[in-house]
Amino acid sequence: MRRSSRLLRCCRVSATLSGRRRDGLYAASWTISLALLAMPAFVLAQEQVENPLGEIIVTATRLQTTVWEAARSVSVVDQQAIQNGMQQLALDESLAGVPGLYMQNRYNMAQDLRISLRGFGARSAFGIRGIKIIVDGIPETLPDGFDYLVNLASQELNGYREHSAAKGTVLNGRFGVELSGDDSLTFVLNSTDQPRAQDAGGISATQVALDRRSARAANLVYDAGEALDQQRFGVVYKRDRAAGSLMIRNYYVWRDFSNYLPFETGGAVDLDRFFYGFGAQYTFADVLPAGWELLTGFDIDRQNDTRKRFDNLQGVAGPLSFDQLEKADGNGVFVQGRYQFNRRWNMTAGLRYDTIRFEASDRYLVDGNDSGRASFGEPSYSLGLNRKLGSGVLFANIGNSFETPTTTELANPDGSGGFNPSLQAQTAVNYEVGFKTGTQQLYSEIAAFHIDLEGELVPYELPGSPGRTFYTNAGKSTRRGIETAVAWRGSSGLGLDASLTWSGFRFDRFVDESGADYSGSRLPGVPEYFAFASFNYKNSGGFNAAFETLYSGSLFADNANGVSVPDYVVAALRATYDIQTAKLLLRPYVGINNLFNEKYNSNIRINSFGGRYYEPAPERNVYAGIVIRYTSASPR
Repeated sequence: MRRSSRLLRCCRVSATLSGRRRDGLYAASWTISLALLAMPAFVLAQEQVENPLGEIIVTATRLQTTVWEAARSVSVVDQQAIQNGMQQLALDESLAGVPGLYMQNRYNMAQDLRISLRGFGARSAFGIRGIKIIVDGIPETLPDGFDYLVNLASQELNGYREHSAAKGTVLNGRFGVELSGDDSLTFVLNSTDQPRAQDAGGISATQVALDRRSARAANLVYDAGEALDQQRFGVVYKRDRAAGSLMIRNYYVWRDFSNYLPFETGGAVDLDRFFYGFGAQYTFADVLPAGWELLTGFDIDRQNDTRKRFDNLQGVAGPLSFDQLEKADGNGVFVQGRYQFNRRWNMTAGLRYDTIRFEASDRYLVDGNDSGRASFGEPSYSLGLNRKLGSGVLFANIGNSFETPTTTELANPDGSGGFNPSLQAQTAVNYEVGFKTGTQQLYSEIAAFHIDLEGELVPYELPGSPGRTFYTNAGKSTRRGIETAVAWRGSSGLGLDASLTWSGFRFDRFVDESGADYSGSRLPGVPEYFAFASFNYKNSGGFNAAFETLYSGSLFADNANGVSVPDYVVAALRATYDIQTAKLLLRPYVGINNLFNEKYNSNIRINSFGGRYYEPAPERNVYAGIVIRYTSASPR
């Protein structure tokens, strides 16, 4: 008989060296902003830069604005919520309270976190789709989808399920150089070494009932999992003048990736990737009439992949079965403007045009007839309006986007090389209206949206390649939703953060390539309702504690809505204690995940062949650790 209380064997060692302290708080080790590319909804988890009025400046929108002036939904996640007492296995620990943002797959390091923002990204079989992540001004996602800081983290995880161990080391560095009072350079360095991340695979409901911790048999036979070695270097130059400000970015990334899938023919993947980019933007200042702001710029991104497939001979790479050189080129130009009519009204507008080209050169067949090309080009626009009402702001916006398949998603389902000629880009138009209000102690926001999509990208599996995902376009779909959030901070150190999201996402017209009609079905992989609540306490003595609950409503695992996954409530408790000296911080922490031992799934594999939808989550588990942080500057 299994014990209900388990200690996950996880070892995480991290050290951070930061160079400046700001307003009594150390600079966050991770400064991350999430933005839905070319869509008027942004989720921000970034360093909080404050102006003299104490307002948070939003930079992910390119044209800098405040939370109140932004004509869109904005969520801010502070350093304390990201760092204090978190196990830090994945971003969902910190961003669980953001309305409209649904995340799965924390515990499968071989598949990575699935992030869904208003349904964008829900199709992902692994990694992030439809959302652009920017770290320190450098894109973290690929072209196809005045201080310093050094952070070293090593993590080894045995895993809850059989064949789910992972091991990795990450080194991050950020170095700021002030060239003059108005000119600066920021260098960003990153090295990731993940020699092994095992994939336990999805299992059937019957297997879940027999043994939640078990792996799929084929994943064991073929030793499914991945390995990653990556280095990234980027530099950002900023110049401020009375006439305007200039920002230039340049980055380079080298990635070696290998992946073993749970089937023989072509089941061992070797990928050598190099991608780089250059971009610039200029914000006009004094040269414009009163009330006007204007920004213009461009992005150039390039990606080169050498992709090989070998037969997977039960965990050993066999004969070569696929050899293809793939290229992805992305070019974009944009302009954004804002006009302040008076103290109550302001308007923002943006226009962008992107072209993305894919090219595959077959190097396996003698005649190279599996080569192929695909290109996409589309304008994107956004228009927003703000109206101040008392202590609050009423906002409305409209915008559109287009999203291309990635090189992986363009794979031919017939097994040949080149690209799937029938797969098209996904386009969307978003309408949003909302209201936000707040005081020093209380902030609340509500937003309603409606999105019309054409050609939504939907994943599926084939019997001959279980574990490998292919994609098709749905004819038309609609997404409607309501997002609410509230944050309260009491004078006694008590606090509350809560959010509730309703998502009504449906296929209006969808007949797949086999002729099956899914019109009227709900979008799989996203629940209709999900909510979050965090009760936290902090005192002046350095003690910090939080009790968090996450509710996920029922969802469907397939396009036909024939498989329903039940809802669940999962809770966590964590606490930290700060021991502070002039330059050294010691922060021991302890936490309990799945406090009430809920039986739920950390991930659902959408449209998985053979009913293998489920990846069970760990039972109740305890973690503990200590953060040691040194800063070379004394507190102000």
